[in-house]
Amino acid sequence: MNAITTTETNAIATATGSAIVVPANIANTDEIRAKATAIYEAVADVTVVSDKAGREMIHRAAMNLKDVRLEASKSVTAFEKDAKAQLKSVTEGVEKAVKFVKDKEESLLAIRDAYDKAQEQIKSAIKFAESAAVEAAGKSADQICAILERLNGTEVPGNADFTIAKEKALSVLNTLREAAIQQEKAAAEAAAKAAAEAEAQRAELARLRAMEAELNALRAAAQANSTGNVIDVPYTEQVKQRPEAVSEPIRKTEDSPLTNPNPNISRDEVIGLVASFYEITEAAAEAALKDLFGA
Repeated sequence: MNAITTTETNAIATATGSAIVVPANIANTDEIRAKATAIYEAVADVTVVSDKAGREMIHRAAMNLKDVRLEASKSVTAFEKDAKAQLKSVTEGVEKAVKFVKDKEESLLAIRDAYDKAQEQIKSAIKFAESAAVEAAGKSADQICAILERLNGTEVPGNADFTIAKEKALSVLNTLREAAIQQEKAAAEAAAKAAAEAEAQRAELARLRAMEAELNALRAAAQANSTGNVIDVPYTEQVKQRPEAVSEPIRKTEDSPLTNPNPNISRDEVIGLVASFYEITEAAAEAALKDLFGA
């Protein structure tokens, strides 16, 4: 069995708050030395034995020293065993005490950490309330509504700083939301107006192209009237889309109304058509037509 170490001894002493109590039956080192010395000195003068009596005396002295040695060793072994048992008991007690203290320590730390977490949440809520207006800048009405919902869902009871920041943010966000709604409404109206204007421009362009086709037909009829030749009416893009407008060449014949190539259009309508296309007065248009058709 190994002897108890200094570390173990110190551990026991520290744990119990006092030094190790040495059992009364453990051998005293001074007594051991005194006994051994007395036994040895009784035969110290004998260096050589020459008979059985001398041998017996030396043998007995040696055996007596052995008894002293074994007795001392046994007392140390017993003490070592008791000390280890005591150390184990003390260690178990200390471990239980440490666990007890640790549980109390952790319960206090949990209270502290809960407070710290709550403070962080409060700081985060205040920061969000203070930055909500900045976050909402330039956003759509729906996006601002989402920020408002988040802010309304955030509560920090009893915190004046958060309450003030939240009230200010709600006021600004509501203003921004209304402005965004108006801007989006105006943008939608502008887009609808632009689409309507574009459609009107497309319709006007189609009308002008139709007018151009009619004028081309009139011009071709005038040329046929002056030359007596058979000609084809020029095919513009609008005419290509409306081939029925010029289904056959206009010829100079008795039944060709050269002064009015399209029987379905009145004289006044032709004058108005020419005036509108060339952006001139109807009087000027009528004069021009008379120059072309002679009537």
